[in-house]
Amino acid sequence: MKILIVSGFLGAGKTTFIKELIRRTGQDIVILENEYGDTDIDKGEFSSSGDISVLELMEGCVCCTVREGFANSVLTIASALSPAFLIVEPTGAALLSGSKNAVLPEKDIDGTIFLVNRQHVISEQYVPEPLRKTQVYGMSQSMREDAATALEEMFAAAKEEGVTLSTVSGYRSYSKQSLLYDRKTKRTGSETEADKLVARPGASEHQLGLAMDLATRNSSTLSEKFGSTPEGQWVYANCQRFGFIVRYLKGYEDVTGYSFEPWHIRYVGPEHAEAIAASGLPFETYLSGWKLELYDYLLHHATN
Repeated sequence: MKILIVSGFLGAGKTTFIKELIRRTGQDIVILENEYGDTDIDKGEFSSSGDISVLELMEGCVCCTVREGFANSVLTIASALSPAFLIVEPTGAALLSGSKNAVLPEKDIDGTIFLVNRQHVISEQYVPEPLRKTQVYGMSQSMREDAATALEEMFAAAKEEGVTLSTVSGYRSYSKQSLLYDRKTKRTGSETEADKLVARPGASEHQLGLAMDLATRNSSTLSEKFGSTPEGQWVYANCQRFGFIVRYLKGYEDVTGYSFEPWHIRYVGPEHAEAIAASGLPFETYLSGWKLELYDYLLHHATN
């Protein structure tokens, strides 16, 4: 019996993936669903998929409160039903790695393309490793090691072309982001207005250690005007060479959830950065297409 664990947040595409896997394999499959409440939201989706056994493990999470019940369920299914595949669909809150650091998975294809926004948040305890101070011009800031090295290379290249960039804000802890959000809420008078300008704690890319806010020389002001400066134009045209993207693009506020921020760059690695820049699309849209390619890859390897 092969065990496949299909995890993700609501809307990530778990049910779609499982249904397609069922269609392609044509083998005996048991689905073990884990939900927190007393209602199974997906059982109806699978019960119409033919001779598929759908079992439920409710009132807790397989990674913690019902761990023993989960183990017993797997052993029972193996001995009593002996399916070709056991598909485990845990609650979106499960930390299957056993880590207490991140709500999001701590690894992806290359470790740089986590999607962090209001719908995909990081836990209060998450701290990226390894962190280090960036050795560049500007305010002393930290980033994850790979992002820091790439930033230093980008600053050096810009300097060679007569452009001096300055760092303003890099890694921020959950608690620091909370203070910034509370301050912005008081200043704007409402959370609705604050949400347009600053991320809530847990929803900031800065907590990943992969983001940096930039400004012109001898400036710490973050403004849309940065995009029209020689420095901002250089960043937009060249940052992808070093694995960065301008994260919040103009005209895509409804997709990203944030106002245009030409100063905010995010490290995703050179390959992804080049592809995103060439598409002219925001990170969320790029990942949607990439996820479909990943589905095909997973389905191919599960059925061959």
